[in-house]
Amino acid sequence: MAIVNDMIIKMQKYEYMRRFLLYGEMYMNTLQCFALMDESDGIGDKFENSLSYIHYKPINAILKFKNGKEIAVHPTNIKIREYTEENMGNIYSMALVDCDVKTINGEQVLSIQSKNVIQSIGNDYDTIVLITNPNQFITRCQKAANDLGYNLFYDPVEYFTDDNYNKKIEITPFMKRDKYKAQKEFRLFIDFNSNTPQLLKIGNISDIAILIHKSGINSINCSVLPECL
Repeated sequence: MAIVNDMIIKMQKYEYMRRFLLYGEMYMNTLQCFALMDESDGIGDKFENSLSYIHYKPINAILKFKNGKEIAVHPTNIKIREYTEENMGNIYSMALVDCDVKTINGEQVLSIQSKNVIQSIGNDYDTIVLITNPNQFITRCQKAANDLGYNLFYDPVEYFTDDNYNKKIEITPFMKRDKYKAQKEFRLFIDFNSNTPQLLKIGNISDIAILIHKSGINSINCSVLPECL
């Protein structure tokens, strides 16, 4: 059995993943849009367009009045988030998963091991595009962005805790709260200098990717995979 770590996947509804595979269509939403989404579906996060965050630890105090009366004051926690109403760029959200390849009945079968990653991404998403050649994928994304006159930035998301007291955290487009760390997000970022979603097209990627239904993640026949692994 061979373990392949941190393979890139995109998970969405079939109609969008089919177009991603055949035409390389990547719908890049704004950070502001993700900040306004409902967090209950595992996608939205109100911190997305934040610049910094600090959690002040409450300090107990005694209020003394002229009549000699004293009252103990127990202030609640204060969480201050600095953010901007302006769009800070567009992102394409993907994920990193671990896979293994083993031989079953004489055939090599690949299976995605990171079930918790898939379960933490949108509940109504049914289709996965597995990128089998990440380097070539990034190269094509960079070229498409450069052709439009923009730069592409990419990285795994760093997860931070928002429970640290009196410590200012500078938040970048590649940072999210650790309540989302199960997603193991891999993010592409382009500053289109626009407050609207953008469509990046990189062309057909069927030579470096495969489309599968999420129910089939345990038995992907390696004979149908592009020879990039």
